[in-house]
Amino acid sequence: MLRKIVSETQWKSSTVKRSAIQRLHTMFECAVNDELITRNPVGSIELPAKAKKPVDPFTVQEAHLIIGHPYKVLTGSMQVYAAYFEFAFFTDMRPSEIAASR
Repeated sequence: MLRKIVSETQWKSSTVKRSAIQRLHTMFECAVNDELITRNPVGSIELPAKAKKPVDPFTVQEAHLIIGHPYKVLTGSMQVYAAYFEFAFFTDMRPSEIAASR
């Protein structure tokens, strides 16, 4: 019955469908753990493949334009923010990785 409901539902995207199945699986898994049912009926329903989001990185020219603006408008010690973004662009580090670097 669950498989029929999942297959007949008009999902907005495969991501929404995947999320719904995962939540159902978790709920029924709790029912199995509480010994209300003997097996998880959602366990046999296949999850749709994860959708890969296309990566659209900035070009070097775009990066220079973005980085150049703070250097133009910020003065004094505020230019540290321009340097931060320049460092971030050209090292591909995440903000947490930059914060952890010395």
